[in-house]
Amino acid sequence: MPSLRLTYSLLQRIRLGHENIRAILEDHITAQGNKRVGMLNPKMSPTLPSQYVDTMTELYTTFQTLIREAFFEDMHFVASLDSGCRNVVNSSNRGGGNSIDVPNVLAKFCDDCLRKSSKHLGDADIDERLNVLINIFKYMDDKDVFQKMYSKLLAKRCV
Repeated sequence: MPSLRLTYSLLQRIRLGHENIRAILEDHITAQGNKRVGMLNPKMSPTLPSQYVDTMTELYTTFQTLIREAFFEDMHFVASLDSGCRNVVNSSNRGGGNSIDVPNVLAKFCDDCLRKSSKHLGDADIDERLNVLINIFKYMDDKDVFQKMYSKLLAKRCV
């Protein structure tokens, strides 16, 4: 990290010096995220929603820490983090052999958090899990698909 911090400080003196490193960071976040999500089994197993959310949370937290410590929370680098995470969430939802239906997975995760069977979790734990979900949700393009899936799960839960 000290070398990244030093690089950041040196590039700050050059006009548009951060542009290249921000693009490299965004590409790296996207590549790492696609690699981590690609290791998940796309079959809808009972643990896929929590695995996906945990993977995305770990990715976000890792790079958020890097940006805080090495780049002094520069808003342009935070925007690169957001863009990289958006790329990962939306690319894992595209067709292909290892495609994950992100809106369905997030709706299932939310439903699992709010079911009566998860009452062994405290309110603070449920709030924390839903805050993580909101972090991922803001990057998703297919919010309307999530709404439809969640509405179906909510109707089942209410009945």
